Amino acid sequence: MLTVPHHGGDTSLTEPFLEAVSPEVAIVSVGSDNRFGHPHQATLTKLEEILTYQTAEDGSIEVISDGSVYWLRTHE
Repeated sequence: MLTVPHHGGDTSLTEPFLEAVSPEVAIVSVGSDNRFGHPHQATLTKLEEILTYQTAEDGSIEVISDGSVYWLRTHE
């Protein structure tokens, strides 16, 4: 699981980083209609093959773990 840096700004992720980390899920913490236009389309394009949640669309996102596995729960 990856928490996307800088609210998904255009320079927040690189392809080599994503390849090295290889996340199954990405979470973008971002407000709706923010004045910076986050998350940037370039970042969303890099995340196309990864299950991605955005707080602006999915509400708050809770990560629950037993130490071995994790679950995600959204609260719209």
